[in-house]
Amino acid sequence: MKIGITGSRAFGTATPESDIDLFMQDSPETRRNLMAMGFRELPIRGKGGPNMTSVFRRANVDVALQANIDRKIRENETISRSPLRFLMRLPKEVRELVWSKVQRI
Repeated sequence: MKIGITGSRAFGTATPESDIDLFMQDSPETRRNLMAMGFRELPIRGKGGPNMTSVFRRANVDVALQANIDRKIRENETISRSPLRFLMRLPKEVRELVWSKVQRI
């Protein structure tokens, strides 16, 4: 099972208030395991791009389920190696807009 970290903690822009953003491959087993650990599914309302299938939260940990985890890994690597990683310091609304454009590349 692959799991990755993303968001401000992955890109070096976390603050003490930052949550923890993880991602995993979506599957019925993954969903069952998350629910058994006390995670609850959140509505994603079109956020996260076409690869994100669902988000689960427990306390300050979000787990974004991905249709293709290898694609998400490549997206994170692209951002980590590029000037885009500095966009993580921008307000969340701006980051989400930029991120939605990057995912279409």
